[in-house]
Amino acid sequence: MVSSLSPMVRMSSSRRLRYLSATSDATTDRVSSRVSEGAFRQLIEIAPEAVAIHQDGHFVYANQAAADQLGVSDPGAVIGCQVADFIVPADREKIAAVTKQLYDHGEGGESHLKRFRRLRPDGSTIDVETVAITVLWEGRSAILSMGRDVSARVTAEERVRDLLSTGIYWLWETDTENRFSYVSEKADNHPLDRAFVLGKTRWELAGEYQEDAKWREHAADLDARQPFDNFEYWSRTPSGREFCVSVSGTPSFDNDGTFRGYRGIACDTTKRRQAERTIEHMALHDALTTLPNRTLFAKELERECSIAKRDGTKLAVLFLDLDHFKDINDSYGHSVGDKLLVQVADRLKSCDSGGGLVARFGGDEFLMIASRPYHPATISWLVNRIARRIAEPFDIDGLTVQTSISIGIATYPDDALDAERILANADLALYAAKGDGRNTWRIFDRHLQDHLQAQRSLDQELRHALDQDQFELYYQPVIDIADGRVSGFEALIRWKHPKHGEMLPDSFIPTMERNKLVVPLTEWVLSEAAAQLKRWEAIGLSSYKIGVNVSPVLLRLQGFVGLFDGCIAEVGCDPRCIVIEITEGALIDETKAIPVLTALRERGVTVAVDDFGVGYSSMARLRLLPVDVLKIDRSFLTKVNEEAGDASIVKSLVNIGHSLEKKVVAEGVERMEQYSFLNKIGCDYAQGFLINRPMTANEVPIWLDRWRSSAFC
Repeated sequence: MVSSLSPMVRMSSSRRLRYLSATSDATTDRVSSRVSEGAFRQLIEIAPEAVAIHQDGHFVYANQAAADQLGVSDPGAVIGCQVADFIVPADREKIAAVTKQLYDHGEGGESHLKRFRRLRPDGSTIDVETVAITVLWEGRSAILSMGRDVSARVTAEERVRDLLSTGIYWLWETDTENRFSYVSEKADNHPLDRAFVLGKTRWELAGEYQEDAKWREHAADLDARQPFDNFEYWSRTPSGREFCVSVSGTPSFDNDGTFRGYRGIACDTTKRRQAERTIEHMALHDALTTLPNRTLFAKELERECSIAKRDGTKLAVLFLDLDHFKDINDSYGHSVGDKLLVQVADRLKSCDSGGGLVARFGGDEFLMIASRPYHPATISWLVNRIARRIAEPFDIDGLTVQTSISIGIATYPDDALDAERILANADLALYAAKGDGRNTWRIFDRHLQDHLQAQRSLDQELRHALDQDQFELYYQPVIDIADGRVSGFEALIRWKHPKHGEMLPDSFIPTMERNKLVVPLTEWVLSEAAAQLKRWEAIGLSSYKIGVNVSPVLLRLQGFVGLFDGCIAEVGCDPRCIVIEITEGALIDETKAIPVLTALRERGVTVAVDDFGVGYSSMARLRLLPVDVLKIDRSFLTKVNEEAGDASIVKSLVNIGHSLEKKVVAEGVERMEQYSFLNKIGCDYAQGFLINRPMTANEVPIWLDRWRSSAFC
């Protein structure tokens, strides 16, 4: 036993080191007799541990490892030096107290493991752990210490402490049955009480929130003793509050390879996940009415068709359009029109007591999947109920507004076998209802195919328009909100129809997308925009970019990048001056869109997502997509100074864009209050009638001269 030993260390004048054990223990005597003094000295000299002896506060012996630790090359260099000179001032008192206790105890006294910071001659410090005993040196008491450099371990411990001190993460361990056996003291931010967590599995904490496939995969990883990263799950506190936790872990084994459980790190991701839920809801719901939007409706319709096919049943789809809604907007203003749409949405939801799905298609158009079971009499009753409810007067801020509704109906599987065609046929039926004078409803029938003849006629007119150069580009400026500088223009196409005059793209682009005429049209737009940049450059206007809207059809087209290159090269335009604007819907087919957008960005082209906030994109996807600019849809700006909720949404969209390291453009800026609000929240760019309406290329230089002297600059 250590307590039965009386260590003595003696050194001759030639500084030979001997270790003598003065004890009556027979076993110790036998060991000592078998180990020569020279061998023991050699062991001390080559030991990896730092061994030193000090007496009266001065070093009297040090091996090479001690010299290395002390920061000198020769052990003899420290002989006679004060021990305190090699200890940082803050730790000297502590070490002096330990030394005094050893001397007071006398020969054979020993200290427990002590940690202190060693000060080296060059001013550097290291962390050291030592043990020490009292020995005899040249007949007098001395202190023999053995220590090691633990700087790396201390640094690692400090990193862990720093990590935990942030209040974000906590440590955990589970046993072989995946039950929590440890949760760190720093887990004050854990949504659940530590005592409640200990002894439970993640499955027990997740409860009703378990998603079978996800949890089966996690269980398989655990059974295979595989590490895992960022496994997220929802749970609920005993008080009912929802929370989400992300955990990462690695299996733990004994030295003999026996599995002991898992250990890892965790953090509360509730706020992030709730924000993502909000964004996902925004992407699939209409901002004004909170109804599902057309994207979500399309998904639900596909699902309902699958169910009907499986069960051998029918379903009905209603396409609804408010009559003369434009007149209401023109007469009472957009604010009244928006409030009317909200009330219409509420009435539509109340009409189908069976719980049918109601969605907003856009503008004044709505969609509905009637609740099952389907029966012609039931559908007749439903549409008449809708017509009666919509015909009832609306009270909007004391103003009485009346309107009516037109409805088109198509059924599965009678009228079509897929969701897209059902919707198209319901739209044809709606078109027929409006053609019959509105305020009525029509069920799709094959005679409506005559409408296709009109479409074919439109196709021919559009082909003729391309051949006869009946299209023209208008340019709407985009300005830097911070300083009023014009950063560029968006090219907006107009059809100069020989009979109907100037026509906006909504009246012909859908047809051109369907018949692929959008391809030669886009080629013309790119060539014209590039040529216009060169014309402006010739008169000294060379610092602007032009944004060109590109249909999703083009992104799915093999060879679009080559088409782009040809248009730009033909006029010698710098690709960095072009902004390609796409809708969020174009990102649905990511497998085709991403390679095209990536190739364009490699050429220096800026990629912008138009109508941001109303479409498909999730934040997680946008972070990974090759996109530079997000353009907030004009619908969010409409009531930004009237509704706190709308202002919060716009601010959130700007913050989201900046968190994704994207520039943000606000579209539809029509009032100074909107502009001031955007400036206040840090939005990057603005576009809208407040700055200027779209103008011809010849009008741009004149407008620029006026703008430079305006109050915005």
